[in-house]
Amino acid sequence: MPARFARITRRMVRAMSNVYDFSKHKSALQKRTGFTADQNERAWADLGILLEGMQKNPSAPFPVTAAADEALHLLLEDDAAISDLTVSLFGDGATIIHDPTAYGTPAFASAWANTRGAFAAHGVDLPADYRDADKSDPRSAAACWLVIHKAA
Repeated sequence: MPARFARITRRMVRAMSNVYDFSKHKSALQKRTGFTADQNERAWADLGILLEGMQKNPSAPFPVTAAADEALHLLLEDDAAISDLTVSLFGDGATIIHDPTAYGTPAFASAWANTRGAFAAHGVDLPADYRDADKSDPRSAAACWLVIHKAA
């Protein structure tokens, strides 16, 4: 693993851990997926990068990378964890909406710029067009996006 990636991973996982203790989720993801320790850390780091981007631009949708999607799905199965995380990051009345119907639409293609920008802020260059990514790449686009909904 390149040193730059290791720094990003440790920083992002540490930042997310300040909001919520993901240790049980990280362990469960590794058991469920068979990820190596590095792959597991990448999944959580990528989710952290997306959540950080969403905090900076909460009204925008963010397509999810394949690695982040693995961590996200595990969290979505834990109602208390996702609720606590959402309130911690986005405030009372906020809900993280996971939309699996956006993939392949023009809106998804446009929103990929949000994901690219979040990763670029951490020195990671994603393809300009999500369809150009190698599907086996953990940072290729998953078939969903996230958006924050705030109750009125």
